[in-house]
Amino acid sequence: MADAVSRDKMIIPPYAGVRLVEYWDRLELVPVEWYRNFVGLGRFKANKVGFQPGEILHSFFNAIFGAKEIWVVVNWKVFESGREELGAVVYCDPKATVESAKKKYLDLIDYLPRQQNLWVDSSGSGSRPNV
Repeated sequence: MADAVSRDKMIIPPYAGVRLVEYWDRLELVPVEWYRNFVGLGRFKANKVGFQPGEILHSFFNAIFGAKEIWVVVNWKVFESGREELGAVVYCDPKATVESAKKKYLDLIDYLPRQQNLWVDSSGSGSRPNV
C-alpha cells in the first residue's frame, strides 16, 4: 500500500458497504447498512396503537381519539441485519374515510425514495394500490 501514499496526497480505494467520514483530526471508514422502506396502512383501535400510559402525550391522545377506530399509516425501515427502525406514523381522524386514508398512504409512499419502497396494506398485500 506504500504506492497509495505520496508526499502530499493519499488515495483511499473505494470499499463496498462503507463511506468515508472526515473528522477534524482523522479520516474514518464507517459501515453503511443496506435497508428497505416499508409503508403500511391499517385500521386499529386508537388506544392500542397510539401513545401508551406513562408516555407524555397519552392523556392528550386519549382525549382526542379514545377507543375509536382510526386509520394508521406507518413507515419503517428494515436493515440487512434484521433491525427495524420506525419512521413516520400518521394517525388519521376517526371520521376519516378510506379514500382520505389511502391518500395519506400514497403521499407517504411518494415522499420516500422509489427504488426502496415496499407497500403493505392491512391485507398483507405487497402491491401498490390503485386509487
